[in-house]
Amino acid sequence: MNKIKHYLTDQFFNFPQQFVINCVVPVSLCILAPVTVNAQALSVSVSNELLPELSHIETELPGIRRFEQFESEYGAYDQRLLEPLAELGASLAEQGRFEEAADSYRQALHISRINYGLYHESQIPILDALIESEEVLQNWSAVAAHFGYMEHLYRRLYSPDDPRLEFGLQKVVVWHVNAYNYNLFGERVEHLRAANRLYKQRLQIAEQLLDPDHPKLEFLQKNIVMCQRQLTLASDLTRHRIAQEQSARRDSLFYELD
Repeated sequence: MNKIKHYLTDQFFNFPQQFVINCVVPVSLCILAPVTVNAQALSVSVSNELLPELSHIETELPGIRRFEQFESEYGAYDQRLLEPLAELGASLAEQGRFEEAADSYRQALHISRINYGLYHESQIPILDALIESEEVLQNWSAVAAHFGYMEHLYRRLYSPDDPRLEFGLQKVVVWHVNAYNYNLFGERVEHLRAANRLYKQRLQIAEQLLDPDHPKLEFLQKNIVMCQRQLTLASDLTRHRIAQEQSARRDSLFYELD
């Protein structure tokens, strides 16, 4: 399986579709960018069959022998298990065994926290790999939780003038844009609000780090305008829906009185 890159360079992307908030009001949108949803997550139907536990993976699987050797020699929570666990997770993902791959990455995340504390850079590549597996499995609630933690992790690790923070926020905003575009997890307006907030924060960081004429500043400014435009539209539609509901209740009351 070719590894799918989720966090591509920012670019604009036109994606016309209907925007609906509990009422059918078609609107053609120019949706925010970038949109890089894992292709397998949208096209592959994952089997519901129970997968074997991590401890029962075939010994011929690449990475399993090294993992078992390290675990036997150093114990179940030694930091030296991180690399063989990552190798094992990648091998499982290559075979399409994403549930087991996710188990491997979750174990690596746990070991990282035990050895390096709650917030450490070693967690970032593990989270990236874990999210890829969860996306293929379409575990959207887990994906949302992982991205929420990823944002928190980047903020704990890097200062506002560190470009690595801006890069981390870019990864998180991609999730919110994807979730908004494809309605992956419901609550589209909340994803739009989160994207607007993150674009503004990225702009603040970029203004400290980049020249005033850098094209990234214009990109971020345009995305903020687009977010705010769609939030205004959402507010208008919500008011329209509420007015319709109130009118329907009044009509029902008059009918009962008659």
